[in-house]
Amino acid sequence: MKQFIKELTIQIYKVLTYLVPVVKRIIIFQSSNGRNYTGNPRYIYEEMVRQGLDQEYHCIWFFFDTDIEVPGKCKKIRNNYFLYFWYLMRAGNETVLKTLLCSNWRIK
Repeated sequence: MKQFIKELTIQIYKVLTYLVPVVKRIIIFQSSNGRNYTGNPRYIYEEMVRQGLDQEYHCIWFFFDTDIEVPGKCKKIRNNYFLYFWYLMRAGNETVLKTLLCSNWRIK
Protein backbone atom coordinates (compact mmCIF):
# COMPACT_ATOMS: atom_id res chain seq x y z
CA MET A 1 0.00 0.00 0.00
CA LYS A 2 2.83 2.39 0.90
CA GLN A 3 4.51 1.80 -2.47
CA PHE A 4 1.22 2.40 -4.28
CA ILE A 5 0.75 5.75 -2.51
CA LYS A 6 4.31 6.74 -3.36
CA GLU A 7 3.85 5.88 -7.04
CA LEU A 8 0.49 7.66 -7.15
CA THR A 9 2.04 10.78 -5.57
CA ILE A 10 4.83 10.77 -8.16
CA GLN A 11 2.37 10.46 -11.04
CA ILE A 12 0.19 13.27 -9.68
CA TYR A 13 3.33 15.40 -9.22
CA LYS A 14 4.36 14.83 -12.84
CA VAL A 15 0.97 15.91 -14.14
CA LEU A 16 0.67 18.94 -11.85
CA THR A 17 4.18 20.10 -12.74
CA TYR A 18 2.90 21.17 -16.14
CA LEU A 19 -0.10 22.98 -14.67
CA VAL A 20 1.45 24.87 -11.72
CA PRO A 21 3.35 28.03 -12.76
CA VAL A 22 6.95 28.61 -11.66
CA VAL A 23 7.61 31.43 -9.19
CA LYS A 24 11.11 32.84 -9.77
CA ARG A 25 11.47 34.31 -6.25
CA ILE A 26 11.35 30.95 -4.45
CA ILE A 27 14.70 29.45 -3.46
CA ILE A 28 14.79 25.95 -1.98
CA PHE A 29 17.60 24.78 0.30
CA GLN A 30 18.27 21.23 1.42
CA SER A 31 21.33 19.64 2.97
CA SER A 32 22.04 15.93 3.44
CA ASN A 33 18.60 15.06 2.09
CA GLY A 34 16.92 17.14 4.80
CA ARG A 35 18.72 15.56 7.74
CA ASN A 36 20.52 18.68 8.96
CA TYR A 37 21.47 22.33 8.41
CA THR A 38 25.01 22.16 7.02
CA GLY A 39 27.20 22.29 3.93
CA ASN A 40 27.14 24.68 0.99
CA PRO A 41 23.37 25.35 1.13
CA ARG A 42 23.82 26.55 4.72
CA TYR A 43 26.66 28.91 3.87
CA ILE A 44 24.94 30.27 0.78
CA TYR A 45 21.76 30.87 2.79
CA GLU A 46 23.66 32.55 5.66
CA GLU A 47 25.35 34.89 3.17
CA MET A 48 21.93 35.71 1.73
CA VAL A 49 20.70 36.51 5.26
CA ARG A 50 23.77 38.70 5.86
CA GLN A 51 23.01 40.64 2.69
CA GLY A 52 19.29 40.86 3.49
CA LEU A 53 18.28 38.78 0.49
CA ASP A 54 16.14 36.51 2.67
CA GLN A 55 13.71 39.45 2.81
CA GLU A 56 13.56 39.71 -1.01
CA TYR A 57 13.21 36.01 -1.80
CA HIS A 58 10.91 33.34 -0.44
CA CYS A 59 13.49 30.98 1.12
CA ILE A 60 12.38 27.41 1.85
CA TRP A 61 14.36 24.81 3.80
CA PHE A 62 13.42 21.12 3.51
CA PHE A 63 14.00 19.11 6.69
CA PHE A 64 12.90 15.85 8.27
CA ASP A 65 12.98 17.65 11.64
CA THR A 66 11.48 21.13 11.31
CA ASP A 67 12.63 22.04 14.85
CA ILE A 68 16.15 22.70 13.52
CA GLU A 69 17.05 26.35 14.16
CA VAL A 70 17.67 28.40 11.02
CA PRO A 71 18.49 32.15 11.09
CA GLY A 72 16.73 34.75 8.99
CA LYS A 73 13.33 34.68 7.38
CA CYS A 74 12.66 31.25 5.92
CA LYS A 75 9.96 28.63 5.87
CA LYS A 76 10.82 25.14 7.08
CA ILE A 77 8.97 22.32 5.32
CA ARG A 78 8.97 18.65 6.27
CA ASN A 79 10.41 16.35 3.59
CA ASN A 80 8.06 14.29 1.42
CA TYR A 81 4.84 15.94 2.57
CA PHE A 82 2.38 17.84 0.39
CA LEU A 83 4.08 21.25 0.81
CA TYR A 84 7.43 19.68 -0.11
CA PHE A 85 6.09 18.70 -3.53
CA TRP A 86 4.15 21.96 -3.88
CA TYR A 87 7.28 24.08 -3.45
CA LEU A 88 9.31 21.82 -5.75
CA MET A 89 6.69 22.43 -8.45
CA ARG A 90 6.65 26.18 -7.82
CA ALA A 91 10.41 26.74 -7.69
CA GLY A 92 11.69 25.35 -10.97
CA ASN A 93 15.16 23.88 -11.51
CA GLU A 94 17.39 26.93 -11.25
CA THR A 95 16.40 27.79 -7.67
CA VAL A 96 16.97 24.48 -5.88
CA LEU A 97 20.19 24.26 -3.83
CA LYS A 98 20.91 20.75 -2.57
CA THR A 99 23.98 18.85 -1.49
CA LEU A 100 22.66 15.67 -3.15
CA LEU A 101 21.16 15.08 -6.59
CA CYS A 102 17.43 15.47 -7.06
CA SER A 103 15.30 12.38 -7.42
CA ASN A 104 15.01 11.15 -10.99
CA TRP A 105 11.24 11.76 -11.07
CA ARG A 106 11.64 15.50 -10.42
CA ILE A 107 10.89 17.43 -13.59
CA LYS A 108 10.28 21.11 -14.32
